[in-house]
Amino acid sequence: MNMPAVFPVTAHTQYVGPGSTFVAIKGFSRDGLDYIIPAIHAGATTIVVDVQAQLTCQIEQALIDYNVQLKRVDNTRRALSSLSAQAAGYPAQKLKIIGVTGTKGKTTSVYLLEHIYRQLGYKVARMSTVKNKIGDYEFSPSLTTPQPDYLHQFLALCVSSGTQIVIMEIAAQALSLDRVADITLDAALFTNFDMEHGEFYSTLDDYFKAKSQIVHLLKPTAQLVGSHDFHWVSKLLQHSKCARTYTATNDMNAVVRVVTTQPINTNPIMLTINVEGAEYTINCPSLVGMHNIYNVIGVITLVSGLGHEVDKIIDGLRSFKSVPGRMERYQLPDNITAIIDYAHNPSSFASLFTTVRLLTPHLIVVFGAGGGRDKLKRPVMGALAAQYADIVILTNDNPRTEDPMAIVQDIMAGIGAQDHKKVTIELDRERAIRYAHTLCQPGSFLLLLGKGPDEYQIMGDCKIDFSEVEIIKQLTLL
Repeated sequence: MNMPAVFPVTAHTQYVGPGSTFVAIKGFSRDGLDYIIPAIHAGATTIVVDVQAQLTCQIEQALIDYNVQLKRVDNTRRALSSLSAQAAGYPAQKLKIIGVTGTKGKTTSVYLLEHIYRQLGYKVARMSTVKNKIGDYEFSPSLTTPQPDYLHQFLALCVSSGTQIVIMEIAAQALSLDRVADITLDAALFTNFDMEHGEFYSTLDDYFKAKSQIVHLLKPTAQLVGSHDFHWVSKLLQHSKCARTYTATNDMNAVVRVVTTQPINTNPIMLTINVEGAEYTINCPSLVGMHNIYNVIGVITLVSGLGHEVDKIIDGLRSFKSVPGRMERYQLPDNITAIIDYAHNPSSFASLFTTVRLLTPHLIVVFGAGGGRDKLKRPVMGALAAQYADIVILTNDNPRTEDPMAIVQDIMAGIGAQDHKKVTIELDRERAIRYAHTLCQPGSFLLLLGKGPDEYQIMGDCKIDFSEVEIIKQLTLL
């Protein structure tokens, strides 16, 4: 099973072929107008531009020479979505789609939902940061939520393959940029909310308003699932007519409530929950930590709200394995444990550190921060690392076009002078990991944060092969 090489509607010349419609979108670093002539040469027969777009003489002549139709629209991003949906035969209308948004926990929740629905006997597809998947076929993602041209072709493939349910991560930018404008949701899970994407949203309130747009995708009777334990999520739930809630604290009105639990941070999840008056015991041996308790009960709340028996949902949780790049553990010689995790914002750092710190007397963390992304979170991440770790090694994490040392200095700004002695700077990420390993002691935990399942580094405009998993596997042989 493969995605088509040519899309009927696209904003990317790599997908243009004979008969394609090319939508020229003005992006944040590139202008689609610059790609009109290559699109025409690749076979595009229709070009869509903004109503106020100024075309060069060369473009005007190419339109004439190749007999290409020009359409002007008020919103090219919106046009890309609607035209893509139409060309694909409106596949979203033929599927049950569940959306998951939030600052953290999206990917784990999507994987949990996919696994549970598979155990319930459904044909399921997944769209996530890690991998997109239809049945047993995997596809590499380019974004958390793909562009509409890819999205609707993927959904069309779901329909043709007999898929019944699609579980998808929905990023704030996808909502702001109309990537999901032409889908409707049968349910949505809003996991939590915290600081992130300051490079795109000027205030936390702007970021929340973007996330909150997910309610406009819900079908009239679809449920919005979330927890009043999180202030920002609670604000949205209070205005929802179809809210279904869960809690790990003392919200007695929640549909799903945690009653008792094993010691949280150091043990696999085992807890008793109350679901609408009935108590159930949950055992999910592959997950640990308070953040994962919220992921688990959020998923139970959603699936049970769609009419499935709680006992069968819990049976599915027992066999859940793990999520690539999320608390991915490797045992190294001398009783050293390495963990690869995607954590790349303050709330994820806090959740991870409070869990792992209790597991080891000696904690080493290797991390950086993405270039061209939220600068405000960098010193906060630095402060958290210095607070919890015994040794901090700062390195590259997709610096893109930013100066790597400037990124590191932004992180260092949050680390107090008294903790500078525990910090080492090594911009070469592989060297940083190998050096960190030499500092390990028996019982040490080595955290590699930020990359997760990614197998590349973005340096400048180049994507370079880079796999932390392969490096760690080499260390297991030493």
